[in-house]
Amino acid sequence: MAPSTRTRSVTSNRLLAAAYAGAHIFDVEIFEPATASKLMAILLVHGLRKPHPADEAYAAAHGGLWRVPFRPRSALPLAAVRGLVFR
Repeated sequence: MAPSTRTRSVTSNRLLAAAYAGAHIFDVEIFEPATASKLMAILLVHGLRKPHPADEAYAAAHGGLWRVPFRPRSALPLAAVRGLVFR
């Protein structure tokens, strides 16, 4: 699973950009494109050298999304409001 990344295609949508801007209140990290690219390259090389069964939780780069005690769809509107107000 690829990390949430602050790419042009995502941030061109005003609501998604606001949700990404407010994600930090839920301790979710949104990665910069260069960081996500390097991280995914490292995970690819690791997966090729040490294959494991298909388990998305094994090498997921979730940025903290799986740690929070909220469902992403319930926290997304709150993060978007926070991002719109304090952006």
